[in-house]
Amino acid sequence: MQTSERDTTMTIAVSYAYVNTGDKRPSLTEQFNACRAYSSAHGYTIFGEFNDIDESDHPATTAAVEAIQAAIATHGATTILVYRPSAWALERLGGLGATIEDVSATGGQQRTV
Repeated sequence: MQTSERDTTMTIAVSYAYVNTGDKRPSLTEQFNACRAYSSAHGYTIFGEFNDIDESDHPATTAAVEAIQAAIATHGATTILVYRPSAWALERLGGLGATIEDVSATGGQQRTV
């Protein structure tokens, strides 16, 4: 009897949603929903969902980035899902050692940034 090997490699991802002053973005819920849909379409498993709000009365802290960094280091997350990442977001996430994917791409396309 011959057995076939199945690819059991699973992509573990984290979702990152944010709002900041001057950038017209969907709500955090809408961004997370887009991350979930993208993850489902690509067969990813979401380990955690993290967010920042960067506005004058609520400046962004590093807590979300630190949590993402921990997920990469200790839980094997290899991908960060972000809805239409700005230069601000890319700067914060770029050095964490994971692939950043823009979940705003339509038609099931995968877009690494």
